[in-house]
Amino acid sequence: MGGHNIEANSIMYHTIQQGIMLGQAVGADQSMLDSWARSGEGIKAAANELLWNETAGFFNDNETTTLAPQDGNVWAVYANLTDSQEKKERISSGLSTRWTEVGAP
Repeated sequence: MGGHNIEANSIMYHTIQQGIMLGQAVGADQSMLDSWARSGEGIKAAANELLWNETAGFFNDNETTTLAPQDGNVWAVYANLTDSQEKKERISSGLSTRWTEVGAP
């Protein structure tokens, strides 16, 4: 793996968002939650800028390849890492075209 990985960044973004929700539920310090939110938004912005492949309609695995992995792209949709509904729809539609009798390649 080289560069920024879409799966790892999607999971990190999701974890930060869950942490913010839990922090709000227990009355955590708002400045800490705001810091987490800024970190999450930075991850989201960087992933969309550095890893989105407009031609393919998928996130690349990292900055050194054009491989568009199912796991990372599914995580990006699930975690809401995309910066538009259109990207979510393109990823979902594109991944479904890869399915075979025994699953995705």
